[in-house]
Amino acid sequence: MKTRTFADAHAPFVLTFRSGRLIWLDEITQHRTYRGLGVGHPALRSVDPYIQYAVDAAKAWRPAINAHHVIEPNLIPEKIELSKERKQSIPNVAILPRNRLPVITCFGMFESPEMIGKPASEGEEHWGYSALKIVWFQETFAFPIDPTVLSKILALEWDRCAEDTAD
Repeated sequence: MKTRTFADAHAPFVLTFRSGRLIWLDEITQHRTYRGLGVGHPALRSVDPYIQYAVDAAKAWRPAINAHHVIEPNLIPEKIELSKERKQSIPNVAILPRNRLPVITCFGMFESPEMIGKPASEGEEHWGYSALKIVWFQETFAFPIDPTVLSKILALEWDRCAEDTAD
């Protein structure tokens, strides 16, 4: 059984991987995915720029940690009723996407007391930890975190995605 540290014992949101690795949510920031969309409907636009924006924002957020991962979003199908005039003003309407991203973009800093590199030897001081910035999309502000997203987080290969760090 792994020894719990003060930090994970007092973290308000702890997840446990099948391997037994504990991670906790150290920080979360959220915003509306389509904030700033002045006109139009999000399903009439490609989702790619919004995902790329989230990737770029994750890289800039908490820059001491480089490791980041975007959870593949579940696109929401939208039925869009366009007026006859609007259809005429958009000549390629038939090929435009009809899906949108969930309306909230979440950035979470997750940490684990276990490093992914060389573990501390018996009696050796251990001040490092592993960390990963995770980006996901969901329909409501967290908490809770969408159950589908949680299952995708727990399916991550932490040792491949995260990085070791120390304060």
